[in-house]
Amino acid sequence: MRSIPLSQIKSQIEELCDLADNTQDKQYLLTAIGTSNGGYSVNEIANMFPSYIPNNVWLPQSFAHQHLPSNTMNVMFTGNRIQSFDSDAERENAYSHLGKLIQRAIKRSIEWGYNAIHFISGMALGIDTAACEYVLAQKSKGHPIKIFLTAAVPCLNQDVSKSAPKR
Repeated sequence: MRSIPLSQIKSQIEELCDLADNTQDKQYLLTAIGTSNGGYSVNEIANMFPSYIPNNVWLPQSFAHQHLPSNTMNVMFTGNRIQSFDSDAERENAYSHLGKLIQRAIKRSIEWGYNAIHFISGMALGIDTAACEYVLAQKSKGHPIKIFLTAAVPCLNQDVSKSAPKR
């Protein structure tokens, strides 16, 4: 059984994109709307999104892959957890180096003619989450390339074992 017609979902998606485009000071984090109890497949819903999706609309991973430009460089992060560093200075040095690597990846993707760069993070506390913070900061700097970020959470309820400040 399907919840509402696809035409109505498409209309609501277009309204959301218009709203997001006119309210750049807000962020819109979407779930995989219509794909569970709604009765539609990921492809049916993902294909409803327009070719232009405002930068402040965050699609779920299952939808995002449908909208990556074909000429996209992919960069994945994995690294040490916060607890693995022997000192704050060692951690800060690693984070500083990480920021430079992200900037270099963006620069190279532009030099090599890519239309977009897609960063993927496993979201572990430490290098993975620091990388996300750097990528999010770069999205607002006006680079001549589209920058995408996907949180590839390895398992459901990954955050359940974490205390509230670490989620």
